[in-house]
Formats: sequence, C-alpha cells, structure tokens
Amino acid sequence: MSSEEKIRRPFSRSESVPDEQLKTRHQSRSRSPARNSNRSPIREGRSHSRSPRDHFSARGKARTFSRSISPIPRQEPRRERGRSLSPRRRRSYSRSPPRRRERKRSRSHSPPRRSHRSRSPLDDRRSRYSRYDDPNSSKRKGNNQYKESSPIQTKNIPRNPNEASRQEQCDWTREMTAPSATYESVLALFDAQGHRFESRNLSTCAHRAAKYGGKHNIYLQKDDRMRRLADACRERVKEFDGRGLSIILWAFATAGVEVPALFHAIESEALLKMNTFEVVELTNTVWSFALARIDAPALFRLIAQVALPKIKNFGSQNLANFIWAYSMVKIDAPLLFEAIKDESLKKINEFGTQTIENLLCGFAHIHNIDITELFNACEKVILNKLSEFKLIQLCGILSSFATVRVQASNLFHQIAQSIQQNPKRIQGLNVKPLASLAYAFASMQISIPSLFKSIAQTAIEKLKDTVPQKFVNAPKSYTPQNLTSLAWAFAAIGMGQDANALFHTIGQVAQNNINQFSPQDLANLSWAFAACNIKAPELFQTIAQAAPTMLSDFSPQNLANIAWAFASMNIDAVILFHEIAQVSISKLDTGFKPQVFSNIAWAFASAGIDASIFFSKMADTALPMLADFTPQSLTSLAWAFATLGFDSSFHFFSAIANVTLTKLDDFLPPHLAKMCWTFACIAWSQFDFFNSLLVAAVAHQDKFDDTALAELHLVSIHFQVEFPDQVFPLAQMKERLQLAYQALQNADQSEKVQDNVATALIKMKWGSLNDFNKYFVQGIKLQFPKPDTKTAIIIDGPIYFLKGKENSHIENGPLRFKLRLLEKLGWTIGHIPYYEWESLGEDTAQQASYLQKKLQTLSPIASE
Repeated sequence: MSSEEKIRRPFSRSESVPDEQLKTRHQSRSRSPARNSNRSPIREGRSHSRSPRDHFSARGKARTFSRSISPIPRQEPRRERGRSLSPRRRRSYSRSPPRRRERKRSRSHSPPRRSHRSRSPLDDRRSRYSRYDDPNSSKRKGNNQYKESSPIQTKNIPRNPNEASRQEQCDWTREMTAPSATYESVLALFDAQGHRFESRNLSTCAHRAAKYGGKHNIYLQKDDRMRRLADACRERVKEFDGRGLSIILWAFATAGVEVPALFHAIESEALLKMNTFEVVELTNTVWSFALARIDAPALFRLIAQVALPKIKNFGSQNLANFIWAYSMVKIDAPLLFEAIKDESLKKINEFGTQTIENLLCGFAHIHNIDITELFNACEKVILNKLSEFKLIQLCGILSSFATVRVQASNLFHQIAQSIQQNPKRIQGLNVKPLASLAYAFASMQISIPSLFKSIAQTAIEKLKDTVPQKFVNAPKSYTPQNLTSLAWAFAAIGMGQDANALFHTIGQVAQNNINQFSPQDLANLSWAFAACNIKAPELFQTIAQAAPTMLSDFSPQNLANIAWAFASMNIDAVILFHEIAQVSISKLDTGFKPQVFSNIAWAFASAGIDASIFFSKMADTALPMLADFTPQSLTSLAWAFATLGFDSSFHFFSAIANVTLTKLDDFLPPHLAKMCWTFACIAWSQFDFFNSLLVAAVAHQDKFDDTALAELHLVSIHFQVEFPDQVFPLAQMKERLQLAYQALQNADQSEKVQDNVATALIKMKWGSLNDFNKYFVQGIKLQFPKPDTKTAIIIDGPIYFLKGKENSHIENGPLRFKLRLLEKLGWTIGHIPYYEWESLGEDTAQQASYLQKKLQTLSPIASE
C-alpha cells in the first residue's frame, strides 16, 4: 500500500492499528506548541481522538483514546490568510469534522480557553452546526436551495430552558433529513420532542413536513401538529434570522396550512431583520405571503426597496416568482417592475418552461407598464421550445397573452395545431386549464370549432361525476371561477348553442354549489347562459334567491350583467330587480360607465320594472357624460327611459337629441329606427330632429328588419298627427311599414280572456262579432271596435304595465303612446287591464257589471 493510500483511505472500526504507529501518533500529539500551552492536556488529547459522534457527545464525560477512526471523508482544510497549516493541523482536519472557526483573539489578553467540561449551556446553543451536519446547508446533497447564513443572534433573546444537547439536536436533524423520512415521521418526532427543539430544528421540521407532504396536502391541513408547530415557531420567532423566517413561511404556504398569526408575527420580525435577507430569502418571503393570501403591504414595500439594488443578482426563477407574488397581492412598485422587466429581457433565454409561465402570468396582472416587448420576446422563446412545454403550461401562457391583449396569432395557431395532431393531450387536462384555454381563444376572438368541441367533450367528462357533489368534496380545479370562465368563453365566441350539453352540466353543478359563487361569478354565469339563450329556469331562480344577500359586493358592471341576463331570459324576479335598483343608487358615482348605464337601463325597461327614483338619479348622473356614449348605448338608454314612461325630463331628452345629431353618421339602421320611435313615444314635437333622422334613414331603407319597420310605422303616424303639413320622408315605404307593424302585433292576452270579454259584450249587444279582433286603424289593432261611433274596447296585456313594489301595476310608455295616437286619430278608447279582468274570476254577473262601467266611460251613444 502506498503512502498516499494510507493517508487517504479511512480506517474502518474493525481494522486494527499497529501499536508502534499509535505510539508515534500519541507522542506527536503530546508535543504541543507554545501557542497552545494554555490548553489542558485532557482537551489536547481528546481533540484528536474522538470519533465524529464523540465530538458532539454530552458534556462532562472524560473519554479515553479510541483506537478506531471514523470513516469521514477527507476534507481539505481552510487556510487562514498569511498562515500555513502544520502537519498536525492537517491531520486533525482529515480525521474529524471541521469545527466552527473561532474568532481571532489577542493572545496577551484573552482568558484561558474553557475545556469541554466547563462549557456553559449558552455556549453550546451559540455554536453552529458544521457544514457537514447542517441540514439546510448548500453543501449538503439534495438541498442546494439555500446557502449558509450567519449565526443566529442570541443577545437579549430568552432561550428555551428545555432545549436538548447538541448531540440530540444533530441526531434529530439527521432523522428528519434522512432519505427514509416522511412527513408523518417528522411530525411524530416534533410531537414527542418538539418542546426541546432549538429554533433551527423547528424550521427544519416545518420545511421537511411541507416538502414530504407535497403541495396543499389535505392531511397536513387537517393535522393539529402542524398548528402546534406554527405556535412554537411564533413563540420563538425572535430567534430566527432571515433564512429561518423565509423557510418557515415557505413551509406553511406550500403545505396550505392557514396560520395568519404566524405570518403576521414573521412580518413584524422580518421588518426588523431585513438586512439578513438575501435574494433567495426575499423571493421565498414574497412568494409565501402571496400564496397564503396574507396582506402585508408594509413588508412588500420594504422588500421592493431592498430588492431593487440586488436585481442583477436575481436568477430567472427569482424574477418570475417576484413579479408573480406582487401581482397577486396587488402592491404597486413601478420601479421594481421596470427593473424586473429589463432584467428578464436580458436573461430571457435562461428561463425554463415553468418560469416563463409564472413571469407572463405575473406581468399579465401588472398595470401601468408597457410589457409588449417582453411578451413578444417570450413568444419567440416559446415557439423555439414549443415541444418542451406541457399543455397545462401553454394554457396558462395563452391566458396571459389574452389578458393583456398582446397579439400572438402564430403562437395560438401553433398550439391549436399541436393539440389537434395529438387529441389525447387535451384529455389529460382538468377543468382549470380547459377554462383557461377556452378563455384565451375566446378573448382573442380566434374561433377554431374543432378545438372548442374537444374542450366541451373533455369538460363534460370531467364534470359529470361532480354534478351531485359539493365543491368541498371535488378536486380543487372545480371552482366557480373555472366553471364561469368556461361558460363565458363559449358564449363570447358564439358557440353556446353547439355546447348545450356542456351548459346543462355546468348549470347542474352550479345549482348545487350556488352559495360558493362570488358576485362576479354569478353575474358572468347568468350572462353566459342568457347570451347563448340556454333555457335554465331552475338555475336562474336559484341565482335570484342567492344574489340579493350579496348585491352590495357587486360591481356596477356585475349589476348590469345580472340584470341584463334576467331581462333577456324573461325571468320573473321583481324582488331582485328592486334590490339591484337600491344598490345601484348608492354606486352611481363610482364605476358607472356609459355601457353600464345603457345595459342596466335596457334591462329594467325590458323586464318592465318600475324604478322611477333610480331612473331619475340615473338621468342626473348620466347627463354630463352623454357625449361619451356610443350610438348603440345612447339609443338603448333613450329607449329605456321612453319605455318606462319617463317622459317628463325635457332637459335630459334635449341633451340626448343634441348628441344624436352630432353622431348621426355613425348610427346604424336599427338605431335610427329605435331613436325615432323613442322620441315619438315621448311626444317630441321638434320637426328638424325627426326630419334629420328620417332623411338619414332613407339611405338605409333596404337594410331595416321587421322590428325597425314596425317602429317606423308608429313614427309615421306620429309625424302625421304632429306635422300634418309636412311630407313624411319615408312616404314611399308607408304600406310596407304598416304591413310589418300588423304582422308583429301579437296578442298580449290569452285567448281565454279575449273570448270571455267577447261573449260578455255580445250578450250586452255591443259591437259586431265580425269586427272583433279584426279591425285596424292605420295598422293599430282594436279588439272590440264600434267603427260607426269611433269607439272601442281594448284589452291591455302584461307587456303594457310596469311591475312595481307590492304587486302594483303602472302603465308604461308604449301603452300611453298607442292611446295617444288613437286619441289623435279621433277614437275613444275604453281599455281593460288584464289583471282587473282576471280578478273577476268566472262570475258572469261581475263581468257584466264591470263591462257596463267601462262602457259608461265612452260616449253616451256607445253605452246605449
């Protein structure tokens, strides 16, 4: 055996050592240099004779020279500046683990060094693990996430009197970091010995439990030992430095254990020890607070200031996690965001697949910063590495591009093509990435029917087993937001009718979990079903019952969306609408935009809800911003006010007329017809206004649909009676307008009501059966006319009345408009509200008495 092998090869415990060699070694160790004359013989002899386990053994026991040498790998010693190591010290490094380097002291004034027997408990606690034994050291295999930090400061910090010895602490550390350790073994050790742990082992215990348990482990979240571990960390929070604090935060955030008290305690301590935080600790801290959804604005602002000078030291993962965390907590730090963007552009080729997704997701929710260049750079990298990305990562990336509206059509089509080439890839997605994928394509208006068909089929398969369950028993991707996003995407892309089965499944799941939906989820889900015209009365009734209790949390846009949905689906929800009106009054000055005004006004008018106070305040609020309305929103707003009979505000309608004339060239044919009908309905008498609109309509006379033609017919009658000396600009279309109006006049009452009234009038010998329901006055149908005396009885159905509180009924604008036109044409009308007739029941005597009173309101000739 060569001399080099003798030095490098460690002895085993069973290997014997020649007596002469031992004697030589012992004599060489006994010749201590003068500089070590203060050391005791026992200390000097033992310092090189103990095994690694003896090196950390309990205090106070003298050990004899051991003939066995531990199989510790040989480590090269650190050389102090300006000094070389003697052969004796070199041998010492080769046989025992390196000990903490002592601070250099002045030999002339330093007291004699204590022997191992006289070490105090405080000295034992202050000593640090060697780099070999440190479980969190960057040199330890399999845990290079953290780098070694400075010793924990113990000055003025109360210590745990039950804290175990160094030997036991190291044994516990090895047990928790052993390859065979599990989260159960780690927590069992804490349960048995946690009260004797030092602070370092507390952080190691939390870290290992979270790491072994996995992200959001439901067992850890329900384990009471994790909460007791959190309490122990909180009680001794002052003993941790930046590294230990960040490890604890990371552990509890990763495990998904909600311990806000611990997070706030660490927040207060971190504000005082920010100088001990390096890049990794800063990143883990903000990431953990964001993942745990704990508000810490002061800490995030301080970290933004501390991180800015260190931004060049950030790696790709640090950059991505930092921007993601700040986007989640919605803390504005523009200087930091700009620095992260610039540094990311420099290191864009270093980003991996997951870090690119996190980076884009973070910047997608950052406002007031131009990120087009960064997204374009990321698009190039993604296209070059497209085969390396998982489909679930691509779904998140596309969602980020759609959120910021950065055009990347090539990327979208490449991903869609890769999915179509391998359809099995999409079958592995759960509901959340499916919703993100559909949302991205719908937001960018990229319609690929085959892709959406695959998304719908996969989503149905994933959801069908969840229909009878509650969300608490379903996977975490089955959230109200994901269901809503999925429905919204199909509605926005115009493919709702092709996904009836998907909407039916979503409706069933939502109906069973309606109390877990947020205000925005309820509004968007209602809108999606209404936009696709999916009949789901039970779902809408469930929403109508659940929504009133949370309306105060609705945004103005959400209020408009849910009102629009119920009105479009013709769902009777009077209580919900009146609650919406009350809440909207308090929010008129905050967040109501032109589109919101027009949508919510249209909804109330279409549903026939009397909300005079709300509309009066709405008119005052919308008046200064009428110039910002588009032609469509301006038309909807004016039509709604006229339909609800709000015709007394001359100033408001005059302002609408002026804005209409300034934007006349931008009006489409349906908007021109509806605006003409609106001002005719409120009896507007300014000829120039009507003439301008009707002349503009002449150019589009071939583009009007039946509804627009019917509205223009009533406008022509109004024009005739208000401006008899003027020529109607659409006179050549008059016959066509009248036919369209007659065709669209649906019976607004049941045949049973009409037959009952006809039978009663015939018994009273009033009118002719041949004229009943067949007589028109310039296109306006009269159910029971008497042409010789120009008198008539008409039945006013539900569409002519507004629904007020306490089941009150108020005549709406269209009914007043029709009665006014008939009166101008010389007819005397007696009208029968449908609800009054229904209240009479089947009693013919009461019906005859009621009709007699109605006939007396007509002329004396008519009542004979």
